[in-house]
Amino acid sequence: KPTKKPTNSTPQGGSTPGGGGAVVYYPDLNLGVCKFDGAHGTNPYQFPTAASCCTNQWMDYTKCMAYADPYHDPAEIKFYPDIYAGFCKSDGGHKGLDERMVFGSAELCCDNVWMVYGDCLNKSVGGTPPSGSNPTPPTAPSPAVPTPAAPRPATPRPTPVPTPATPRPTTPPKTPKPTKRIIDPSKLTGKFYPDFDAGLCLADGKEFGQAYTFDTLDKCCTNALMNYQDCVTYSLEVYTEEDLTAVLCVWHPDPTVFATCTYSSLYPNSWTKPEKRDNYLFDTHEDCCVGAFGGPGCSQKYNCDGANAGPTPTGYITEPPTTYY
Repeated sequence: KPTKKPTNSTPQGGSTPGGGGAVVYYPDLNLGVCKFDGAHGTNPYQFPTAASCCTNQWMDYTKCMAYADPYHDPAEIKFYPDIYAGFCKSDGGHKGLDERMVFGSAELCCDNVWMVYGDCLNKSVGGTPPSGSNPTPPTAPSPAVPTPAAPRPATPRPTPVPTPATPRPTTPPKTPKPTKRIIDPSKLTGKFYPDFDAGLCLADGKEFGQAYTFDTLDKCCTNALMNYQDCVTYSLEVYTEEDLTAVLCVWHPDPTVFATCTYSSLYPNSWTKPEKRDNYLFDTHEDCCVGAFGGPGCSQKYNCDGANAGPTPTGYITEPPTTYY
């Protein structure tokens, strides 16, 4: 009988790693990873990249990517901030974002005015770029069988000459960073007006003559002509951390009236320094009373942007009635 010619075959459903066809990733929920061994068959969940397969609510993304895409290129890692989650992500979702919102490291991404720097770094996972190619697992070489050799005579070791230890340079202490505040656009008060060409809102004191003015950043960015998220992000980018502290109305002890906390921006600039800010500037009236005077229930005043009443982070303050004698 004639000898049958060998035929090439691949597992049912697609090509195997290392083959010429496109790689198909499919999830294995029991192991919590995505596989790419060509055994996906008629599995209804099939993906062209490891990142798209690993992005779901049932599997840990970092663990899944470590298995499905272990040979990624670190140069492709890009971070972008998620201000609602409070940390930076590197899951490939930065595509389509403005280049000013994409960074090459978690440190650069977390150094912004709307997230707490330390918490952001702790929560930001190590970079894992989306897979764009077929990661072929390396084949381990067969271990060589050692050939017994004739024993060599023992050579006496030379006596080591002691060398003096090189003193290590002393690292100067780092200047403490101020506690970064998470800015809620609905509680960021001022005189905001929209710049439709730039896609953001400004509060630079030039609102006179503008057709639209608003008392919070949230209201200013909520319109049909601008993207809300881009407006909030770019508006906060306009100011440095020091600028925001200087123009923001916050609760602080009144320098002229004892046992009184005032909601205003009329406080000494020295109180914004890193070593003093947490002792003099507060988010709520009660925190100000406890921090500055040792207990709750102190008097309160409102003097934000020249108004005697208005919104605060914890509620609306009304003007006290005038008493005539």
